[in-house]
Amino acid sequence: MKRPLLALVAALWASGLNAGVLDILTDTRLGDKRRVALEEAVKDAERWLENQTGRKIEGEFVVLGGDRRSLSQVLDVGFKRLNKPRPPVPDIANLICNGRQPNALANPDFILVCWPLASGPENPRALRALMVHELFHHMQYDLSRSRQDRPGPRQRRLGPAWMVEGTAEVLEMLYVLGTLPDEGRNLFALQNPARRSRLTLDELSNPGTVTGFYGYGTSRFAASLLVRAHGLEKTMQYFRWLGRGLSQEVAFAQTFGQSMSAFEEEFELLRRDYGAARDWQPKK
Repeated sequence: MKRPLLALVAALWASGLNAGVLDILTDTRLGDKRRVALEEAVKDAERWLENQTGRKIEGEFVVLGGDRRSLSQVLDVGFKRLNKPRPPVPDIANLICNGRQPNALANPDFILVCWPLASGPENPRALRALMVHELFHHMQYDLSRSRQDRPGPRQRRLGPAWMVEGTAEVLEMLYVLGTLPDEGRNLFALQNPARRSRLTLDELSNPGTVTGFYGYGTSRFAASLLVRAHGLEKTMQYFRWLGRGLSQEVAFAQTFGQSMSAFEEEFELLRRDYGAARDWQPKK
């Protein structure tokens, strides 16, 4: 008998911690071990995020898992579960199935996990860190009201891309390290991709521009400076201002007390000078 493509997992969470997650749907070829690992990673990551931010994710979405061959079918089933038509989606497999370990992306309707069948033993902590990153995107969607049908492109409403990806990277780093590096080898290592990259923050503003080691590393370092100087709660206020209809530039100035262009200009020194980055305080 032909096996069904997908298994439905944990339609309702007894703990109530994952109120935003309607379902977790996985390709049966991933097997029970990976399915359970994903379920536990989502639970633990959302619990950790709630402790860090004092917030629960409000919007409804599905978590989907498959390998390169099955991602498109997994998406079809996910949108049926959401009772929504599936929008045109680019070749996601080539975007996220680019290694031997699980990788993921988020949009307001789903978190999609590509899990290569040939991957090595599951690393629960790494999978949880990945889910922290993607679930924080869903907090961004809530705060910026990016799930709602409002005028203008969703990503332009939420951006710039370096801020969106950079803050999610910071949350992932906080999960792994427990703190943000502010001196010594850890700060030097955090700064290193931005130091070596030629990408400016302006070049990392549009959707899809944050890719690869240098794109994510530069965005991570920029966002880490803001979170270290202003705190996580105030940094999240940036996304709340977007949700109230402010432009990115006005929301940034309202949150951080300097224009986005001024920070981008200042960042060019901070990315290359260790001492300046270590001692940086925002200009008043």
